[in-house]
Amino acid sequence: MMGIKFNKITAMFTILIISVTACASIDGTAHDLSAVPGGNKCSFCHTPHGALPGTALWNRELSKAVYKIYQSSSTDAEIGQPTGSSKLCLSCHDGTIAMNSTFDNPGGTSYIQGRGKNLGTDLSDDHPISFYYSPSISAKDFQIKPAHSLPEQLKLDKNEEVQCTTCHDPHEDKFGKMLLMSNQRSQLCLSCHDLDGWRESVHSNSAAMVTATTDTYLRGTGFNTVEANGCLNCHRLHSAGRGEYLLHFADTEDNCLNCHDGTVASTDLTIPLKKVSRHDVRGYDEGIHEPFENSSSMKAHVE
Repeated sequence: MMGIKFNKITAMFTILIISVTACASIDGTAHDLSAVPGGNKCSFCHTPHGALPGTALWNRELSKAVYKIYQSSSTDAEIGQPTGSSKLCLSCHDGTIAMNSTFDNPGGTSYIQGRGKNLGTDLSDDHPISFYYSPSISAKDFQIKPAHSLPEQLKLDKNEEVQCTTCHDPHEDKFGKMLLMSNQRSQLCLSCHDLDGWRESVHSNSAAMVTATTDTYLRGTGFNTVEANGCLNCHRLHSAGRGEYLLHFADTEDNCLNCHDGTVASTDLTIPLKKVSRHDVRGYDEGIHEPFENSSSMKAHVE
């Protein structure tokens, strides 16, 4: 009996220590909502009593939204509606439920605002979540690392699915954007995506400064060079301009000319593109250039 009591007490102290640590590390982060009327830094997500069953003392109803899901011809994953911990995240971040509409304070009216914070119910322009990171994915595509090789910081859930919490830590912000590890030189991206030839490429090693670019997202990453931004030079993980490839801009050529217009890259490609004799990259409909396009049936285009 003494052993049982000791185990229970130990477990209680362990939970208390974890709770205090998480609460302390959240100070000053985007998830520190202590300044919002009607709650404290923990209460908008957690409650000690009357929580959503089967969750980490969750203080919110889950959104009933049906989401528009990410789709791309370049993915082998089977992506469905959000599941698991991502549903908890979306109970704030899809904009359908008021931030302070909790079990402890029903009927709140304050919503999360701002692009990238309120993702909406259209997740087709966001990195896919809630898919089984199956061995078949890396078997089909050698540029996707097998799940067992992921660094210890990036964890799948109990169903071996990728969730928001695979990349983000809801309680700590050591590396910006609540990421679990630094994404300088795309360390986080390259934990899963091992693109052939990337590490030797110019975009992976260029010391060109990006401060002159017109892309506000790129200027806001915290990295000042093409090398440091890595994948982020062309891609954004949330609210992408062109969803299926998570590109900054919907028009394919804008993702190149954003830097190759003389502001970042040394060569200004807008000059030859103004010539009478040119490959007219702006003269074709967007959305027709695919990595697996069929040359016998595709519409003629150049991008």
